[in-house]
Amino acid sequence: GIHTWPQGGRPYLFGSLMWSEIYSKYGKEAIQNLHWRYGGRMPYFIQGPFEDLTKKSYQTIFRQAVMNLELRVQKQMETLSQVKATESQALGFRAGLETFSPVISPDGKKLVFLAKDETNRRSIRILVRPSVEIPFHASQAWGEIDQDISESTSALNPIPRGLTEDHDGPPGGTIQRLAWLPDSSGFVFDRLDTPTRYQEVSDLYLYDMKAQKTETLSKRLRAREASPSPDGKTLAFVKLGASQTELGLFDIAKKTWKVVYTPPLQVRISFPVYLNDNEIVFAERSTTQEVLKSIDLKTGTVKIWKQFRKDLKIPSKTKDRILVNSNENGVSNIYSADLAGADWKPLTHTVTHIAGAALDPFLGDLYVSELSTQGPQIRKISKSESDRLPRQLPTVSPIFADRYPTLNETPVTSNFKMPESEDYSAFPYTYPHYWLPNLNFSNDGTFLGLSTSGNDPLGKHAYSLSGGYETDDKKWSYSFGYLNSQTRTNFLLMSAKFDTVVANTSIDYTETQHELDALWDLWTPEWQAGIGYNFLERDFLGSQTRQSGPVLLLNYLDYTMSGAQISPESGQSLKLRAMSYLKSGENDHFNLYQMSAQKFFSKWLPKRNAIFLRLQAQYIDETVNIANAAITVPSNPYVLAPSPFYIMRGFRTGQFLGKTLGNASIEYRFPLYYQYSGSGTTPIFFKRWHAALVADGIQLDGFSFDSKTEAYNRAPKWKSIWSGGAELKADITLGYHFPATFFIGAYGSLDKDTKAEVPFYFGLQL
Repeated sequence: GIHTWPQGGRPYLFGSLMWSEIYSKYGKEAIQNLHWRYGGRMPYFIQGPFEDLTKKSYQTIFRQAVMNLELRVQKQMETLSQVKATESQALGFRAGLETFSPVISPDGKKLVFLAKDETNRRSIRILVRPSVEIPFHASQAWGEIDQDISESTSALNPIPRGLTEDHDGPPGGTIQRLAWLPDSSGFVFDRLDTPTRYQEVSDLYLYDMKAQKTETLSKRLRAREASPSPDGKTLAFVKLGASQTELGLFDIAKKTWKVVYTPPLQVRISFPVYLNDNEIVFAERSTTQEVLKSIDLKTGTVKIWKQFRKDLKIPSKTKDRILVNSNENGVSNIYSADLAGADWKPLTHTVTHIAGAALDPFLGDLYVSELSTQGPQIRKISKSESDRLPRQLPTVSPIFADRYPTLNETPVTSNFKMPESEDYSAFPYTYPHYWLPNLNFSNDGTFLGLSTSGNDPLGKHAYSLSGGYETDDKKWSYSFGYLNSQTRTNFLLMSAKFDTVVANTSIDYTETQHELDALWDLWTPEWQAGIGYNFLERDFLGSQTRQSGPVLLLNYLDYTMSGAQISPESGQSLKLRAMSYLKSGENDHFNLYQMSAQKFFSKWLPKRNAIFLRLQAQYIDETVNIANAAITVPSNPYVLAPSPFYIMRGFRTGQFLGKTLGNASIEYRFPLYYQYSGSGTTPIFFKRWHAALVADGIQLDGFSFDSKTEAYNRAPKWKSIWSGGAELKADITLGYHFPATFFIGAYGSLDKDTKAEVPFYFGLQL
């Protein structure tokens, strides 16, 4: 199955299972007992208090919990099987693709739904069948809309018939609902957008099937879950507010809106749908139960809408009936009623969970989103399967209901008082709460380090700090970055000291940089421009320089990585820097231009394979002191530093140096094994193994180190020098929370005149 099942809540699912088992066997006092014992205990030494309480290990209790759960499930399955479960047919989507929220167009020809792949990328997908007499199938794929929606360009990429591979697109996804226009010419949907780095806003969009173009309807309205009126001119939608939701109406032509119903605070309304021109039905939840309510748009009267089933949600309308979700029998199923709220009957009888449905207006089949071992999947239930179900399905109780006392339905009164307000302070959240080790070993030396980071809940302050000790030169290095986002202008402070030694020599290299930047978002949050001031001090080959001057910056970044990805698979980044170092005493005046570009590519490659390309370059417009030349390193010691590190794997630190150079890296990354296992409560968990074939190249106007003479010689100007190798990596989780990667690499020189001095490299990156 998928490793995030269900809904990314695996830790909470199994955690609640364990707590329920502990509660049932050792009473509610065990909760306080364990919390007190662990409160002052050394982290990761967790077996002692638990064994003192239970006389058993965590593994034993977990196995008992699973066995107990299986027995309870078997009994419930026996009860549910008194009526044969409805049989459903798959639509033929590829393995690993989650599909849900199906909606069929009023003309019956098109089915639109949401899909999520192994990278957590969510997209809208569309099926178009050749005839209303033919059921929908994955082979009828017409196109998909990814999350990168723009007003000025088409966001739909038609998929040739029979082709089901994913297209490039950003991960994640926030669409709540899809709804067709009455004439089937297009559909409306909502999506969470990020207009600035400080805001996330849900807005409404309209997709035109003929023009294949998305139109933005609202801007920063905090609107979602829209449904068109019978004439297609108005949308009923849910408007989000501070601790509340409201029912609103949106005029598509005029782009205006109004609120028609405001429930009390902490009450959630969802999925409004027009019954007719004058009446809207919606779900409302104020307690543990959810009910259907209706509003008369002429009088504004709101009332409960014919409540014959419990926990009703996700209403949708067919030609003459309404469909809703209900867990009336203890399992989430689809029920139907006439438009008067009578004649209730079940349309599905599942033993898992059904979250949404669409009724075929011509064949009468039901397309449902049913939970499976591969996550939610859209499946077809024939009309005959729905028609055979009795009015009352077999009923089961919540699976652990017998373990807990029944709650008193009488409201509990208290002397609650609103606490006094206090000034917000970011400091308690941002001081270091953890320290993580960094270890890198090679014949170029051993680096031992620690790192930490922090930010406040509002995201106004964030920092990262890394420090380490290199055994070869017995000196310390550090990297520090702090981002202040209290205003529209972001202020970034970076400070780093890189102290190393050219391998197998006594030549020290020390670089210290401090930089303060002011950054502004441009067209989108992916683009940033800024100005800053940089201080640079270097000590190398007996020369010491101290330079400082203004900086101009331009940054772009749009790639991400999530889910089962071992690497970003699409997207790019660009960083341009121009620095003018000022004349001061004996220090040089010169201009330094730096460029770093990255590209990820996976199209036409096997699943989860990716190609990574990086090009870095710098240019100095004057003849400068040798200490101002850039050096190459076999690995990146710090991710956050004012200047880029020029990577040449296989070669020693400082093997090449130049005032002007170009540096390229090419990697082919591919997965090996998805392990997803650990050993009991040992605080290390292995997620996945992957590898890469790598190559690094350089051209420079500068020098290379000759290990025979232990001296720098002028390098052949603009000669390409390359190294190649392979890397093995394991993504792991340390201490139950912290992602890390263990890696080992083997490299060799591809240049006959240059020897690889660092053929092996291994370590732990966090």
